[in-house]
Amino acid sequence: MPMNTKMILTAMFVLSALLMAAPAQGATLYVATNGSDGNPCSQAAPCASFNGAYSKAAGGDTVIIAGGTYGNQSLTAATKGSVVTFQAAPGASVTIASLYINTRFVEVQNVTSTGRVDIMPSNNLWVTPTVNHITLRNVSGKSMMIVAEDVLVQGGRYGGFDGCVEANQEDVIDVWQLPDSGGTYHASSRVTFDGVVVHDITDHNNTCSDVSGSANGRHVDCMQILAGHFITVRNSIFYNCATSDIIARPFRDSLDNLTFDNNFFGDVLHPGAALNLGASGDTFGGGNVVRNNYIASTGATCQPAGCLKYYGNIMSTGSCGAGITYDGNVFAESWSAVCGTNGKRGQPSFVGPTPAPGYLNGIQPNHHLVSNDTVATAAGSLVTFPATDIDGEPRPTTGRPDAGADQRNSVTSRPNPPTNLQVVVQ
Repeated sequence: MPMNTKMILTAMFVLSALLMAAPAQGATLYVATNGSDGNPCSQAAPCASFNGAYSKAAGGDTVIIAGGTYGNQSLTAATKGSVVTFQAAPGASVTIASLYINTRFVEVQNVTSTGRVDIMPSNNLWVTPTVNHITLRNVSGKSMMIVAEDVLVQGGRYGGFDGCVEANQEDVIDVWQLPDSGGTYHASSRVTFDGVVVHDITDHNNTCSDVSGSANGRHVDCMQILAGHFITVRNSIFYNCATSDIIARPFRDSLDNLTFDNNFFGDVLHPGAALNLGASGDTFGGGNVVRNNYIASTGATCQPAGCLKYYGNIMSTGSCGAGITYDGNVFAESWSAVCGTNGKRGQPSFVGPTPAPGYLNGIQPNHHLVSNDTVATAAGSLVTFPATDIDGEPRPTTGRPDAGADQRNSVTSRPNPPTNLQVVVQ
């Protein structure tokens, strides 16, 4: 073969390889407070709304949101074949009144809502395929409702309101279910909360019984999981919650494959349980695991035997649930039962503060271990534990890990994990 032919073929091969290796770059669209949805969403002629940009975008595109204050934003346009990403412009502060995501393949980054953040079908009916493949990164809001599949909520803060006011959502975050057109209910699937702060909701210390109207008798929680499949909460902080930090029960659909890892579940405002899992007669499916959390109080009731497993937590419980597995837990309060294998009673030492809860008291408790703790250190479970702790620091590959969400690692003091935008709304 002549040399020049070889060179041409070689060059063609290299060019082809480069073209195959380099992914196609999506287009960039723009939204601004002075835009118009009649515009092409260019930087010079931006759109006015998220949905205006989404309707013009293709899968893989990015929408840059200029700083400013926007009204309600609803994403209802026809779904794309891959994710469209909405992100605040670098260094910009973007505030919206509310966010309603009723479509698929959407990511939103660095936005604050002063109201609701809902990820669910717009007509309150489950359809197949339903809302799915939604990611929120550093998005904060007042409350959240999820009825969807394949959702990641990473970072952000939610809460700070009166759950007895009828205009507000009953809970801070609801992971619920909806009926299809035939009346069969379908719960959310594959929903993950990672590094989220959920805080401050009140029911007037008595489940809203002191208010009139339809709010009377509300049962107010920071997070309510009513049925669901593969729901995960990790690396998150709950405090100043009313009745429960999290309550999870099967309701109209089944409940299975719950995972709670590396969380601080603070005490509640009045007698209840920080982590309230199941009730008499409730059936949990799949594998349900509570690993390496701080849990101020918990009650667990489910069937069949082995329906729930607690490993390596700092926790307190009134009784050891029948058929529930416990290993390597530290039981912190004097009133707590001591359950299962490798458990012990003792009060770990925390960086603090760890005050009694108070609605909107402005104090975020800190349950990192102090450097000289001797109670939770090397007291966790060897059966299973997350590879990293609430701060992303590694747990040991040899020896027994610390109990609780924090792996001490000889750090003398440590703040709570950094969080993004602070939102306090009444």
